[in-house]
Amino acid sequence: MQMPPRCSRAAFLARARCSGLPKCKAPVLKSAHYFYRASPGTIPDRASTLHGAVASQNQHDMISPAPSVPLLRRLPRGRLFLLLSCLLASTAHASLQVYVQDTGGRALVDAVVYAEPIDGPVPKAARGAEIEQKEKRFLPAVTVVQAGTSISFPNRDTVRHHVYSLSPAKVFDLKLYAGDPPNPVTFDKPGTVVIGCNIHDQMAAWIHVVSTPHFGKTDSTGKVRIEGMPSGRYRLKAWHPGLPPGAPPAEQVFNHTGGEASASITLNARMR
Repeated sequence: MQMPPRCSRAAFLARARCSGLPKCKAPVLKSAHYFYRASPGTIPDRASTLHGAVASQNQHDMISPAPSVPLLRRLPRGRLFLLLSCLLASTAHASLQVYVQDTGGRALVDAVVYAEPIDGPVPKAARGAEIEQKEKRFLPAVTVVQAGTSISFPNRDTVRHHVYSLSPAKVFDLKLYAGDPPNPVTFDKPGTVVIGCNIHDQMAAWIHVVSTPHFGKTDSTGKVRIEGMPSGRYRLKAWHPGLPPGAPPAEQVFNHTGGEASASITLNARMR
């Protein structure tokens, strides 16, 4: 193989980067990244990444393709920080904190809050849930899930329970059992499902099924934070078991522009 004349590494790189290369019979290859096979002693053993047009006297002296040094490693620190900040700002999903109160200004506990996207498709989130029976109570008393979620109803009591619902959103019947029932129940339609025990009449719980993965339930301070919400327009809704029977959830249009956002909702609901 015919080898190019020896030259210093600095001179070689300067020649490779310049735009006015001397004319030669062999074609000038303008691929962005190649390893150059130099004569021994011309360039250190570590392969270097070259940028720009590289002239070669022998087509076989070029080995393609060569793995290039990552772009981020070649950027100055200031530009690298700016680039990463822009990428994070464009891809990160923000959160929404909602405060729910009653008409008397008191914080509402266990209020269901959810945001339905107005523009674009509604993503699906595969989540499971559990409502246990313990000390002749359903725990938790209020549950919120996305449509399509399966809920298990384990019995942690020493007595058997018969869990059922006659709500239009989901009718089901788990006959008298102890421990874990054979299969979970899938809630595939949005709406409110009231469940009870056919043996213990005092036992009751609520399942609010929504069409969106952006939901939560207020804590003891009446606040809930919904994470992972992309920017866009939403129908922000709130529901509470203390609402009058048949009352629809409160609703307002919310324009989420990213970052940390907040909202407040007042419900005509009584404390449980």
